[in-house]
Amino acid sequence: MNFTIRKAIESDAQEIAQILAELGWFAWLNSTSPEDAIARI
Repeated sequence: MNFTIRKAIESDAQEIAQILAELGWFAWLNSTSPEDAIARI
């Protein structure tokens, strides 16, 4: 299996926010709106 890892770009922010929220590692995600989380990422 081959795959490529690339640097994140701005349009990835929504998916990154979703992954981080699902992991539950960052308390700040629970206290902010999805829009603020995306902007912060």
